This record gives sequence, C-alpha cells and structure tokens, in this order.
Amino acid sequence: MNGVGQDLADLSVLVTDDSHHTREILKTVLRGFGINMVKEADSGIRAFELLDDGDVDLIICDIEMPVLNGIDFVRMLRSRTRPPAQDHLRVANPNTPVIMLTSHAKKSLVDMAREAGANAFIVKPVVPKVLLERIEKILSRQ
Repeated sequence: MNGVGQDLADLSVLVTDDSHHTREILKTVLRGFGINMVKEADSGIRAFELLDDGDVDLIICDIEMPVLNGIDFVRMLRSRTRPPAQDHLRVANPNTPVIMLTSHAKKSLVDMAREAGANAFIVKPVVPKVLLERIEKILSRQ
C-alpha cells in the first residue's frame, strides 16, 4: 500500500519518452502503484495529440527527445500553445503537473526544466520509490 492509498487508482498518467524501453518500464512501475490509466507518447508532438483526446492528471516526460524536447513541451503546455502545424488541437490543461526525466543530472538542465514549469525532476534510471515519492508530493499539493 502506498501513502496516497486509493487516489492512485483514479490517476491518469501520460508517459512521454522516445525510448520504448523506458515507456514500458514506467508503465510497469505505475501499474505496480495501482495506476491503470496510462497513456504513452514517443514524442512531445504525440503527447499533444493524446492530450487533445482529454486531459490527464500527471505527465511524466523525458527531457531529451527529437523534434520537440521535454523542456519545450512543458513551455508550450504552460503557455497554452501548440506545436507548429498542430493548431487544430485543443489547448491542454496548462496546470497539469509534469515530472521531468533525464539521463543527465546537470544542474543547468534541472534549472531549465524548473524554469519551463516542471513540478519535479527524476534522473534515470528511475527508482520506483523515488517516482512514488514525487507523485505523492505532487498529489499532496493539489
């Protein structure tokens, strides 16, 4: 049992990472927490397309992705804009919490992610306990 209890069962999460392997690991970990509503996107562009179908409660997003990286994704989300040539998509909830992932724990990268509007930051490989702590912290603020 986790510290949030039943809240996680009702949580919907969008996992955005260009690595299929990372997305599979995150989905497995999230399901282990009791989260069953997990969408996945292989790019920031695809994430916006999925958000067009409806908002999620939490986004877990890799920083380093081709075409639209995670930092630019968060900036666009927070500023209520959409990617070029995606004007037909509805504007997603700009207040959706975002946990950023990266393989590089450089302070400058963390600062850029926070300035863009990220709520939390995790260095890969993802440690389930750390991920759960970040999710619980975000939920407790809402």
